[in-house]
Amino acid sequence: MQSEAVILETRKHFPNLADEDIRVAAIEKGGSGRQFYRIQPARGASMIVIKYTPQRPENLRYVD
Repeated sequence: MQSEAVILETRKHFPNLADEDIRVAAIEKGGSGRQFYRIQPARGASMIVIKYTPQRPENLRYVD
């Protein structure tokens, strides 16, 4: 997933970040079809987001 797509999805789920400058850094270590990214808004704390597919049952543990 490219950085812009990660930012768009993050803003969709966290509307308070709609106007924030956001940096994305891929976390190279993933697993079981998951990709991890560190999201750093210009203000506030960073967060980790996960891109996954439901093809592996254990990935559904990440669903909120």
